[in-house]
Parts: sequence; structure tokens; C-alpha cells
Amino acid sequence: MYAYSTKPILPPHIVRLTLVGRFYEKGFTELENAEVVKKGLLNEIISARGETYVWDLRDGNLIKVPVTLRSTSTQRAQLQFEVESRHAEVLNSLISGSGKLKFYFENQKTAFESDLISFQAPHLIVTLPEKIRKFERRDNPRFEPLFPVKANFAGKKFECVDISLGGFSIVLGTMELPYLKWKEGQELEVEISFVANAYKLKAKIVKTEFMPPYKFEKYMYGAYRVSFMFTDKSNILKTEIEKIAISSLKMLNDL
Repeated sequence: MYAYSTKPILPPHIVRLTLVGRFYEKGFTELENAEVVKKGLLNEIISARGETYVWDLRDGNLIKVPVTLRSTSTQRAQLQFEVESRHAEVLNSLISGSGKLKFYFENQKTAFESDLISFQAPHLIVTLPEKIRKFERRDNPRFEPLFPVKANFAGKKFECVDISLGGFSIVLGTMELPYLKWKEGQELEVEISFVANAYKLKAKIVKTEFMPPYKFEKYMYGAYRVSFMFTDKSNILKTEIEKIAISSLKMLNDL
């Protein structure tokens, strides 16, 4: 019996990716910092434990092999999975020349890629991944625009790190948010600028979230992701966002 399915295990739309990336704080040595990152990654993986697959694309078909997480090791930076013997042949076919395997945790919509250490059925051992991706489900899924989209608040311009038909997010430095005195629930006038057009409307702050140092490369002391919801409905803006989404998706598919 082959362990494969053509049913997508990842959301079909472009989604915002939440990455478990670098962590830095004064007083940590590089070695201690690496240990903090490893423990954080393991906690993310353990919390996502549940229905798990190794997956890949072969000849346009999505192949997925069910695996079970059995143990983790921070010291060795390893994960050990168990694979049923009937799936061993299919799993072998997914081990690419680079020796990397793609994992997906259905329960938490979490994905990562790891290097293969060894596979002798039923035991599969891989390295701890460098980062983890979480896929969000929304009524209006947000995506990272591959074309510049700016949010202009009374002359202050910020780049949108994600946008959807329902809203957008920007990133502010740790000193910028207190300076602007923005609060959750506050409604602001904003001009959303695309490559050729700009649209004025109102948006409400729905969430401010502190991001750790280096989550965004230029913010070594951390930053705030500020998420807005459009309170004005605009069919023209909807059309513009849909065009950007389609163009971005096409570009990603062509890469």
C-alpha cells in the first residue's frame, strides 16, 4: 500500500509565515544563545505533536508518509520518528540527493525541513530544524506581497509586511510605537500605496505583538508587528489586493 495523497496538506493560498528564527539578548554567549534557540524549537515541535507526515512532490503528485515523533534531544539536536514498515519504501523514495526531508504537523499546521541522519525502518533520525513555519487559516488569508505595498499615515510611510482583503500589518521599532502612541482599537486614516495606485481609507489597530530581536533582520533590539483591519470597504482596493495576490502566487509558482 502506497502512502500517498493528492489532497493538499498545506493551505492552497499564499499565507503569512511565522518563523521561529534567531534569538539574541545581551549577556548570552553564542553557545548559550544556540541552546536557547534549540530549546525553543523543540518546544514548538513537541507542542505541535500529533498527526505528522513526511511529504514532497513527485511528478506533480503530493506524496505524504505518516510518521510518529518518538523522542527529541536538545544536546544532540536530533529528532527521532517511527515509520511503519509498509511505508519504508515510499519514504526512501522521498529522501532526495540533498538528504533533506520535509515534515508537516497537521494538528498545529506547522512545517519544517530537516537533514537526514539515518533511516533504518522503523527508526528515522533527523536534525533539529533551523526554523519552523506555521500556516494560519483566516477568512481573508494574508500574504507577504512580492511587490512593494506602503501604508502612509499622515506622512509617515511604512512597508506592509503582509496584506489581505481584511487588513494589513506593518513593523515598528521598539521606540517607534511608544512615540506614535498607537493603541489597540484605535482607528486611523491610512493611504495604501501600490506600484501604480494609492487608496485612502480607515483602518483599526486589532493587534500589537512584540517580536524578538532579529525576527526582522534590521531590528536587533526587537520590534512590534502592528496589525490593522480595514473598516472602510472598497471594491477598488479589493480588486487591487486580489491582483497583487495573483501576481505574487504566479511568481512563486514560477520560481
